Amino acid sequence: MSDKISECNDIKFLRDAVIKLWAIIDDIDTYGDMAKSDNELYRALVEKRQKERWDEVDIVSDGYDLYKQ
Repeated sequence: MSDKISECNDIKFLRDAVIKLWAIIDDIDTYGDMAKSDNELYRALVEKRQKERWDEVDIVSDGYDLYKQ
């Protein structure tokens, strides 16, 4: 692991991470509207999208802290 996110001074990295993570949250919110009456569809969409964060954002976790990958 690399630098702790809480100690990271790389503003471009942090800004990019926030934008990408916000997009994921926004997508999940949209899924809620799309699948209002279908909980299984909603869960499937959310589980798929949340897993993509590992590919889209260079942040890892040890379960306690976040680190720049």
